[in-house]
Amino acid sequence: MFDTIYLHVGSPKTGTTSIQGSFDANRDVLERAGWGYPSDRLHYQLMGLAGSNKRVFGPGADDGQPIATFRSDCETWFRRETKRLSALGFKQLIFSFEPLFAAPEPVLREIIDRLRHKARRIVIICYCRHPYHRWAGVYQERVKNGGLPGRRSKRLETGLHDSQTLEMIESLVGPSNMILRKFDRETLINGDVIDDFAAALGFAALPADFRKSTRENESLSCEAFAIARAINRRVPAKKNGLWNPARAKSLPGLLTSISGTPFVPPRRDIDRVAPLVEAERARLKDRFGLDFAALEPPNRPALFRRKDTLDDIARIIADQAVEIERLRAARDRAVWRRALRWIRRAGGA
Repeated sequence: MFDTIYLHVGSPKTGTTSIQGSFDANRDVLERAGWGYPSDRLHYQLMGLAGSNKRVFGPGADDGQPIATFRSDCETWFRRETKRLSALGFKQLIFSFEPLFAAPEPVLREIIDRLRHKARRIVIICYCRHPYHRWAGVYQERVKNGGLPGRRSKRLETGLHDSQTLEMIESLVGPSNMILRKFDRETLINGDVIDDFAAALGFAALPADFRKSTRENESLSCEAFAIARAINRRVPAKKNGLWNPARAKSLPGLLTSISGTPFVPPRRDIDRVAPLVEAERARLKDRFGLDFAALEPPNRPALFRRKDTLDDIARIIADQAVEIERLRAARDRAVWRRALRWIRRAGGA
């Protein structure tokens, strides 16, 4: 039985990827300090512990893996890792999986109940962004991955109801078992989310040999955002009801490599959600003491006034993505051919 299991649930765009990369890379450093971080960088297997969960996360989710197989693999991983770390004498474990923040209440309840069988105390760690920045992050992620937000799209309001999610989590573990932190460079320890996360766990300071991860879920520039909107019109994310591989796999990486003015959504969309942002900001302050500054809508620069210029850029980048996928497929075929030749030679010998 562990003393405490710390469950880090995000929320999105709060440095979760960097935290996971750092703690995964420093598992040996953490273990010397008495902390267990189960295998795998992000612990998607937690989602398989909930029988009421109808969604599949993690490797195999897009490959037609049967959900029963997925659940079995998750159960095996969970039993193996908790048994291994318990045998090593660790009293405190850290799990981290961002989509838990968006999990339905029955799913999260089941997962927490499973963890309670392994520890005397379950503590939820959650970072929260300013409601505007949270909404803007959802907005750009949708465009980056192929969406075309419209003025009436309800999905664009995702992130403006985090206070409700926090209330649900609090009802499951109690306020004394919640660690809420503002994701704000001015309030993070040393202005760094990894140092801040370690402090939330109780580290006075990270060990000297702790190596920080450079993994980041990069944001779009305004220029890249404008190009992404044009690409989404020319190269749909879905083709015949299926994901377009060239669009889904290559373009997000190409888009984040385009430098420029930091991303700002169109002003008409900012104006539409501004009252919702302010209402959510007030709820976070009154209910959880998270005091974010009032919204000052940023001005979005005028970019690519000529539509034909933007379309030309979109076509070039889309063609690049298709070529990258073709080269990757050719490389994979070459690797398999070499492997088959080696197998044949070994079999003949």
